[in-house]
Amino acid sequence: MKRTITFLLILFSVTNTIAQNISNIRGKVVNNENGQPVAGATVKLLNRSQNNTVQTDEDGNFEFTNKAFPLAVSVSYIGLADTTFVLSAAPQNPLTVHLNPASNTLSEVVVSTGIQKIPKERATGSFDHIDNELFNRQISTDVLSRLDGIASSAMFDNRPGVGSNNLSIRGLSTIFSNTKPLIILNNFPYEGNINDINPNDVEDITILKDATAASIWGVRAGNGVIVITTKKAKRNQPPAISFNSNMTLIQKPDMMQLPYMSSADYIGVEKMLFDNNFYDANEQLGYVPLSPAVELMYKNKHGLLTDAALQQGLNELAQYDIRRELNKYVYRKGLNQQYSLNVSGQSENVSYYLSGGYDDNTSTTDGGYKRYNLRSDNTFRLSKKLSWDAALFFTHTFTNAGRPTNFSSLPYARIADENGNALPIDRYYRSNYIQETKQNGLLDWTYRPLDEINLINNKQKTNCLILNTGLNYDIGKGLIVEIKYQYENAQGAGKDIRSMASYYTRDRINTYTQVGTDGALFRPIPLGDILNESTNSFTSQSLR
Repeated sequence: MKRTITFLLILFSVTNTIAQNISNIRGKVVNNENGQPVAGATVKLLNRSQNNTVQTDEDGNFEFTNKAFPLAVSVSYIGLADTTFVLSAAPQNPLTVHLNPASNTLSEVVVSTGIQKIPKERATGSFDHIDNELFNRQISTDVLSRLDGIASSAMFDNRPGVGSNNLSIRGLSTIFSNTKPLIILNNFPYEGNINDINPNDVEDITILKDATAASIWGVRAGNGVIVITTKKAKRNQPPAISFNSNMTLIQKPDMMQLPYMSSADYIGVEKMLFDNNFYDANEQLGYVPLSPAVELMYKNKHGLLTDAALQQGLNELAQYDIRRELNKYVYRKGLNQQYSLNVSGQSENVSYYLSGGYDDNTSTTDGGYKRYNLRSDNTFRLSKKLSWDAALFFTHTFTNAGRPTNFSSLPYARIADENGNALPIDRYYRSNYIQETKQNGLLDWTYRPLDEINLINNKQKTNCLILNTGLNYDIGKGLIVEIKYQYENAQGAGKDIRSMASYYTRDRINTYTQVGTDGALFRPIPLGDILNESTNSFTSQSLR
C-alpha cells in the first residue's frame, strides 16, 4: 500500500477588496499521466475573503458560483503533485487542471527471497531489508564491509587472523561447522567470492535468517541467506550517465597501544624461570633458540660475563620495544581507491544498464588488491507480454601479499640497528648452531626479518564470468511464467616465488641436505629459487 505525505504550500495570495467582476467557475481535474479524471480532488480558493473549498465529483468536475476576480486557486490530491494558479478573469470555457504524479510518494518496501519479490507486509519469516540508501552509508570496496553495523542479523568477527569466515547470521550450529551464509545474486546461488561483486552495482540486499529460508533454498540456507539484487534501468528512464569515486586513507596502526608486557617485566619473568632451571634442557640441546636475555644469563653462569656486564646488558635490552620497530619499518599508511561508471536508460522496447568499476587498494602492510568489474544487464520486450532478459558479469582481481608482521614474541626484539641495517633474530635456531652448520657447508640459516619483508613475491589472479538469461511471459491476472538459466565460471592462478636469499628457501634446502661419509653434501633440493604455483577453477550451471 502506497502512502503519501502531502504538504500544501501557499505560493500566492491575492487580496482584493474591490471586485473587478463576478462570475461562475467550472473545471475538471485530470491525471496528466494517464488522462483519467481525478475524483475527490480538493479545489480551494486562497483569497481570504473567498476561502471556499470543494471536492471534484466522480468525473473530476468542480464548480464555484458568484466569485470575484482575480482568484488564486489550489488543487491537491493524494499521490499527485499540488498545483496553484491565478485566474485574472472568468474563463470562457471550463478549465482543465492537469496534476502530475507526486515525486514525494513513499516507495513500497519490497523484499526479495531470491525467487520472487513480495511486499514487506506479506513476507513471512524473519528478515532484514537493506535499501540502497542505507547500504551506501559506509564506503568500502566490498559488499560485506558495508553490512557491518547496519544489518542487525549479521555478526562480524573482526579479530586478526579470522579471515574470510568472520560473518555469521544464524550463529554456530556445530563446533567445526562452516558459518558462511548462502549468497543469492539476481535470483541464483552465487558460488564465487562475494568480494568480487562491485558494491556500486548493488540496488538492495535482503537477509533471510530463519527456517523460512530453508523452505526456499533447502539445506544450504542453514547458515542464513544473503539475497543481493543489482541495479537495472528504471521504468521510463531517459539515458543517464553516472560516475562516482572515493578515496579512503587508512592510518597505520599505533602498535604502542597494544597491551604488551613491558620489556623490563618480561626480562624479570625470564630471570625467574632461569633461576628455576626452566631453560636448561634447551640450552643442553644446543640448537634450540634462546632469547638474548637468557643467553646473557648463561654466559654469566658459565663465567664468560661478569655480574656488572650482565646487568648492563639486561638494562640495555629493557630499553628496546618491538612495537617501535614495527611502526618504523613494517607498517605504513594504506589507501583505497574506487571508481565506478554506469550508463542506463530505457526505450519503448529495450532497457539497458552498463557499468564498469575499478578498485585499487594498498594495505598498511604494503599488500595490493586490484579489481576490474564489467557488467551488462538488458531487457528486450519482444511483445506486449513476452520479454527476454540477458545479463553478463565479469570480474578480474589481482592480489599481492603484503609484508609479514609476526617476527618475534619478544617485546625487546630488534629487527634493525640505528642505521636501519637488518639484524638477525634467533627464532628457529640458536646462533652458535647456525655458525657451526655454516662451517660444515650448509647455507646461512640466519633469519633477518627486515630482509624478509622485501623478498615476498606472492601474487594471485582470478577471473569470474557469469552469463544470465531468461524469458518472462505475462499470463495475466498477476501470473507470470519464467524460465531462467545461469552459467558461472571462475578460474584462479597463484604464483609464490621464494628467492634464494629468502629464509624459506635456505631453510628448505638445508633441512633436506644429506652429509655423506666423506663429508660431501647431497642436496635433494638444488640451489636456486623456489616457485610454488596453484590453480583452481569451477563451473556452475543453473536452470529454473
